[in-house]
Amino acid sequence: MVYLDTMPLRFGHFRVLITTAMGQFLGAAVATLSGVLIPLLAIVQHHELDSVTQGLIASMELIGIMVGSFVIGKLADKDGYLPFLRLSSILVFIGALVVYVTGSIDLLIHSLFVMGFGIGGDFALDSDYVDPELPGHSSGIFSF
Repeated sequence: MVYLDTMPLRFGHFRVLITTAMGQFLGAAVATLSGVLIPLLAIVQHHELDSVTQGLIASMELIGIMVGSFVIGKLADKDGYLPFLRLSSILVFIGALVVYVTGSIDLLIHSLFVMGFGIGGDFALDSDYVDPELPGHSSGIFSF
């Protein structure tokens, strides 16, 4: 078994660091664009929406982030990180694709939730995926 704190830094360590940092950066950018810009554009394009629907559009992705980080974080702790890290990226892609092509307000609300769910899962797993001090794990992903 090799411990992270005594390992010399190699290219693989920086690759993992850059990958997870990009996940956090892109997740924050997607959350900002799709959680703020897309809902505002949808609200502006549909003047007939009541205030409850406008509130749902504006907050649905943030609700998805909160629920996704809890659910995916708990499942990943039990069943492993990598499959759920991949699932999070797939959910963000699917949600973003549907948000992009949809004209339906109901589908927009649900897609924003799905996208937020994936972003929340990514937020929950990125730091845990490389953390050497995980309970029950001797050295994070670097254990051999």
